[in-house]
Amino acid sequence: MSSGFEYIDEIRPTWFVYATAGATSYSQAGGGRGWTPEARLSLVKAFKTSKLTLAFGRTHTSSGYISSRYNNRYDAGYSVRFGPKAIVDFGGGYFRENSFVEHLSGTYAIGRVRYQLLRQVSWFAMYTYRRQAGNSVQVPAERRNYFITGVQWTSASASDLY
Repeated sequence: MSSGFEYIDEIRPTWFVYATAGATSYSQAGGGRGWTPEARLSLVKAFKTSKLTLAFGRTHTSSGYISSRYNNRYDAGYSVRFGPKAIVDFGGGYFRENSFVEHLSGTYAIGRVRYQLLRQVSWFAMYTYRRQAGNSVQVPAERRNYFITGVQWTSASASDLY
């Protein structure tokens, strides 16, 4: 469960900032719940048919890696629209857990193709590479490759967004 504030602004005609700050609850070792502050900041540069996004987050929420501790995450992505129906996205990022005992970090890269079949229905194919490194027996160093394809439905309000 999270609680906080969100700020969205167009700082220049083609530059946008998205920021959130607040607190999130998490399960503590041995039971019970704790609260911790969290924040995210994204900067988006829009071009005629594409956009570039840079983001930073300091949070306790899941990052897709095996961790339940406070972490920093850095992301970058680029999205290009080809005509009215096709979009290609690619990006990557770095994750580092903030812990004095165990050190967990990871990187990822992603590529995705989306093709609009109907107004709210699209076909997609996505490849993800994920690497995780840790200094614990419970968190082994590993590399994973994922490929997913399918059909996706988007709500009417979300389908109007870029």
